[in-house]
Amino acid sequence: MEDKGYCPSKSTLYVAMLPYAYTNNDVAQLFMGFGKIARVTILRDKVTRASRGVAFVQFARAEDCARACTMMDKTQLESFTLSCTMSNDNGRSGEFIKKRKYSTKKVCFECQSSGHYSYDCPRNVLGSREKPKKKSGKKKTKFENGEAEIFFDMDAT
Repeated sequence: MEDKGYCPSKSTLYVAMLPYAYTNNDVAQLFMGFGKIARVTILRDKVTRASRGVAFVQFARAEDCARACTMMDKTQLESFTLSCTMSNDNGRSGEFIKKRKYSTKKVCFECQSSGHYSYDCPRNVLGSREKPKKKSGKKKTKFENGEAEIFFDMDAT
């Protein structure tokens, strides 16, 4: 993997002491006010899939991550006091940038039930959040609706 000047650990927040009932969606709602969130990962027990109360929140911009870290550290949440720090790179951060392949089954990521998605899961303690916007299949072009014709006509004169 070639380095393009982007280091995910500089824009990733380590959050400890989260309530165990919180889902990925709940953590995203906690931090969405600080900037665009690229990914939320709650660490879970391998066997029971129960939350360990720890999460990584990856922001699109390092500045947003730093601001969230200073503002949310030592914040009281239910009976827990959040602990937020900038994550340290252990050399494996590149593995987590790769696009994930999800199954074609339409089930909720949080509870594995069909009929709803994780952003609308009944397990979300903080409630539902807005449905993610679909990426349009339309490619961006340099010129819109005949602008290219006008540009090239002007070029010929």
